[in-house]
Amino acid sequence: MTIAAFGPHMVEQHAHCEEEIVRALGRAAYESALAEGGGHRGPDEAIAYALRTAPEPAAVPVSAASPLTPRERDVAALVAEGMSNRQIASALGRSPRTVDGHVENILAKLGFASRARIASWWAAKQEPTR
Repeated sequence: MTIAAFGPHMVEQHAHCEEEIVRALGRAAYESALAEGGGHRGPDEAIAYALRTAPEPAAVPVSAASPLTPRERDVAALVAEGMSNRQIASALGRSPRTVDGHVENILAKLGFASRARIASWWAAKQEPTR
C-alpha cells in the first residue's frame, strides 16, 4: 500500500516533510537514514527502533559549547525522545508553561521552526561511546 491510499493531502504532507528532513539533514544523511529504516524485518522491529525500546549505545551529552542552557539541553533531549511539553513538564517537575518557554527559547536560539528540527539537531550532537 502506498501513502496515496490515505488521500492526496497525505501525499502533499509527506512530500513537505521529506523536503524539510532533507533540508535539515542533507541528501546523503537522509538517504542513509532511509536505507537504515528500510532494513527492519517488520513493523514490530521498525516500531521498536523508532521508539528506541531496543538497547542502543550510550550517548554523551551535548557539549558545554552548546548555545543552550543546561535546562534547555534537558528539554531538547526530551523533545528528541518524542515527549510532549506536558510530558516534559511532568518529567522535570516544571509547569507546562515553563516548558513551553524553554521550547520557544530553543527554537529561537537554534533558528529552527519545528520540534522535529530540535530532535534532529540533538541526535546529530550525540556521539556513541563504546
